[in-house]
Amino acid sequence: MSGGPRLRVLDDLRGIAILLVLVMHAVTAVFGTSRPAGAPFWSAFVYAGGSGVTLFFMLSGILVSRPFLRAARDGASINLLDYGVQRALRILPLYYLVGMLGMLWTGTLEQAFNVLTFRANNLDVGEYSTVWWSLQTEVQFYLILPLAFLVYRAIGGRWLFPLLMIVSFAVVLAFIFGRISMSSAERAVNLTMSFLGRSPAFIAGVLIAYLYERGSVPNLPAPVAWPLLIGGVVLLQMVLQHLLDTWGPLFALRYPPAILLEAVAWSFIALVALASGRPLIGRASGFLRYLGRISFSLYLLHIPIQYVLLSERSRLDLKNDHAVLVLILLCSVLASHVTYWMIERPMLRLKNRLRPNPIVPEIV
Repeated sequence: MSGGPRLRVLDDLRGIAILLVLVMHAVTAVFGTSRPAGAPFWSAFVYAGGSGVTLFFMLSGILVSRPFLRAARDGASINLLDYGVQRALRILPLYYLVGMLGMLWTGTLEQAFNVLTFRANNLDVGEYSTVWWSLQTEVQFYLILPLAFLVYRAIGGRWLFPLLMIVSFAVVLAFIFGRISMSSAERAVNLTMSFLGRSPAFIAGVLIAYLYERGSVPNLPAPVAWPLLIGGVVLLQMVLQHLLDTWGPLFALRYPPAILLEAVAWSFIALVALASGRPLIGRASGFLRYLGRISFSLYLLHIPIQYVLLSERSRLDLKNDHAVLVLILLCSVLASHVTYWMIERPMLRLKNRLRPNPIVPEIV
């Protein structure tokens, strides 16, 4: 993996992110969205598994921004055409394939333009498009990042980057605390799920990358790193528990400032993990990294697979809820393994061949 062995731990975090999302959707689809009374503390990670999307956004902030931060530090240039090709090869082939199959399956070919331009979400293409909102947000970040770099290059000044971060946070805070008025509930939801509403996670990732590129992330020995990591996980659990108890499973929509709390907790965990540079769960991290490798396929495929299995549950005579849950998880992983090796991996290899000086990991 390029970028140094310390960055391998980010693959572990990517695996955790998709695991949280996958388990949350499967559990709530089979057993319902209400967290049972007296549920164990760790169930907060299940019913608030949508926080995995926040972690995905933060990881994108770390990894995608590194070439820009390095170019800004070294006074080098960035080939924006190459950047666009790299991003397109990463997400378009599989997304367009799933989008095409989804439109054919659901009879929604009128959504073709919206699918092509990342405008389809919610139930526009049936169950296929319910998670596509995050791809829209990701693409917005891909577009805003080079624009911010061009502004930095045009204006210059060592304080410009911190200033941009401060201004960004000010705008986000004004939005999430209601200082910027919104004319409808639908617009409020759309803004909350856009780059603006999710920008604390991206900005946190960029700041972590900034510290990493400056060599400001220390090397922590295991006896120091592990207690800090455990403390970070406890902090995250407390945050998610509070959000669930106060705002329910849809806390991200009902309480937009939640993204700030999530971003802080995940940032602490990511910084400690980078400082440690060790696999998060020892040899078992291989499983997390495998999930991280196929995470894009998993993200796009798990909801349609879940929907089909639940729709056919009676016909298949699947009476045991736990068996249905396991079947959803297994089918999602197996299907994603196939699409990764048939579609994603060839595109990743092409992407890496076209990248003259690889900076970011293969799976970015």
